[in-house]
Amino acid sequence: MSLDAPLTATIILALQLIAVCWFDWRSLRIPNALNATILLTGTATAAALFAAPLGASLFKAACVWLSFFILAKAFENLRGRQGLGGGDIKFLAAASTWINLETLPWAVLIASLSALALIGAKAMVSGAATAAQRHAFGPHLSLGLFSTWLAFAGAPTT
Repeated sequence: MSLDAPLTATIILALQLIAVCWFDWRSLRIPNALNATILLTGTATAAALFAAPLGASLFKAACVWLSFFILAKAFENLRGRQGLGGGDIKFLAAASTWINLETLPWAVLIASLSALALIGAKAMVSGAATAAQRHAFGPHLSLGLFSTWLAFAGAPTT
């Protein structure tokens, strides 16, 4: 039995995202090595499955990183606290190598809605949530990326 390329890529992505969830849930950080692995495997997958030039994938990731970095700094300057961590920004840049820029907002929307739902559920169970509380966003970003990958880009053919 052999696996086809989209299914293999999906399995590789899933395993990486499980690691992101585990690390971020336990330590509130996404290790650079995991983000780099997601970036490299996404770039290779885009080249192998969609004939995307390597340079274009890396340039897209750099643009996504810069965009979210600017947004995060603007939020921090406006509100006086961090809203999006550096690992989250790097994750979004790496995620952009797996999905199109047109579908990246879907991944962010799914991540944001799932995070809000979890925080709301926690607040209902344990009392009011405060803005000062830190939450792992990596698991939500992982859900957003994986859902978007399955829906728009790399749904396995078998």
